[in-house]
Amino acid sequence: MKEEFRHFWDQNGRAATTRFLDDWCRRAEASTLSVLRKMAGTFRMHRTGLLNYYRCPISTGPLEGVYNKIKTLQRQAYGYRRATASNSPGILVAP
Repeated sequence: MKEEFRHFWDQNGRAATTRFLDDWCRRAEASTLSVLRKMAGTFRMHRTGLLNYYRCPISTGPLEGVYNKIKTLQRQAYGYRRATASNSPGILVAP
């Protein structure tokens, strides 16, 4: 059932997604697995946020990728004596 929830992101439109989410939560709450019941409760609490994805499908993935590159460069720069030497690689990462 956990794998079935992946189809949430493949739904066409907000109405179909709402039906899918409500149906999935209803079946999860009827399950004997406490983890699925807890997951359904979490999805119900965040229902509005989940459904808002279909109103404005924005992903923060690219931003998180740039942030990860900057953190990696900062880790590599530990030990430099001057601040300018450790800041120079960050210029190369900026989009």
